[in-house]
Order: sequence, then structure tokens, then C-alpha cells
Amino acid sequence: MSEQIFRRLPGILCVLVLALHACGPTRDSRPEWGGPAMPPQPTPWRPFLPNWVPEPRITPGLEELPLESSSPPTLAPTPNRRGIRDRTRDPLAWSIHPGTSPGQAAAMRLVDRARAELEAGTAGQAFELLDEAVRADPGCVPAYLTRAQASLLVGSPDEARRDLQAAVALDPKGAWLAELVAVNGEVYEVEGDRDSAIASYRRALGIYPANRTARVALTRLLAR
Repeated sequence: MSEQIFRRLPGILCVLVLALHACGPTRDSRPEWGGPAMPPQPTPWRPFLPNWVPEPRITPGLEELPLESSSPPTLAPTPNRRGIRDRTRDPLAWSIHPGTSPGQAAAMRLVDRARAELEAGTAGQAFELLDEAVRADPGCVPAYLTRAQASLLVGSPDEARRDLQAAVALDPKGAWLAELVAVNGEVYEVEGDRDSAIASYRRALGIYPANRTARVALTRLLAR
């Protein structure tokens, strides 16, 4: 008899333990060392503000690729101290998208090629490319602007100003308007009007502080 009781004792004890556990008070499932839940705390990278979203990160860049390079860019051009860059220096082909018309796309590529010719000092070929770009897209502001720069390169400020006036008539905004004003300052420099040139460069920087043409020229003129 006692032997049967000893055999059943482990099962009886197990049932009692389960019954006591079911009848006991409910315990918190959190670890004892966890403590109460803490509200989110502000940090240097996540200020505790409602509806806050992080500002876009500016990609640190390499030097701009030469315009004649066919390699796609991997990084944006180097931003200046204000955290913005002169977008007029980007190859125009970067702006081509599915909605760009064939004429606009052709003009952009032609202007890129003309810029490369100007950097190489071959203005004659640049004029041919830019004339073709204007025929492909009469509304291409960079085509008139680059042709004005080519005219300055060969010492024709009057021709340059005519192209600048044609570009202004197209009502450009922002960076491109600033570049037009800055190149107009270069026209004044070629004509020997230093004060008007400085005023144009300052106005260009007021329109678009990242304008490289105006920044470089103004630094040079004011250092004299």
C-alpha cells in the first residue's frame, strides 16, 4: 500500500504545484531589472520634437568630373561652406529625364560638349555646337549663356551681351539667373568697367550665394 503511495507521490506533487501557480497573483512579464518603461529621451541625433524629421544629408563629394567624361557621377560635387553647390556647373545631361523632349535633350548634350571645347580653348568648335543647340531648343538658357562666354573668350563683349539678353528674356530663375548676372559682370570687366563688374558679381551672389563665377571674380577684384 505504502509502495503504491510513493509511486504516485511525484504526480500528486506536480498537480499541486500547477494548481498553486494558477491560483497565485499574476506577475509582470517584464524582467525585474527592466524597471518601468521610460519615455523616449532627446539625443543629439534625435531631438525630442513632435513631427521632427531629419534634414537631408549632404553627400560629401569628389572634384567635379570633366565634362568630356562619359562616366556617370558617383558623388555630388563638393558643397561650399553654405552647404550648397553651384548647380550650373553640373553637366546638363544629368538633368535629362523621361519627360525631356528630344530637342531639349539634344541641346543639353551639345552644350556639354561646347563647354568641354571652351575648357580646351577651342572656341571655334564651341560656337558650332552652341548654334546647333539653339536650333535644337530655342529655349535653352545654358546655350545662350555658354555662347556668351565663348564670345568673351574671343574678345567680343557686344555679341556676349546680346546672348545674355536673349537668355534673360527666357525668364530664368535661381542659379541660372545668377550665372547670367555674373557673366554680365565678366562683360563689364572686359570693357574695363571694374565698379559695374563688382556690382554685378555682388548681385549674382545675392541671387544665389553658391555662384562660383561671382565668388572667384569678386575675390580676385577685391584683393587688388
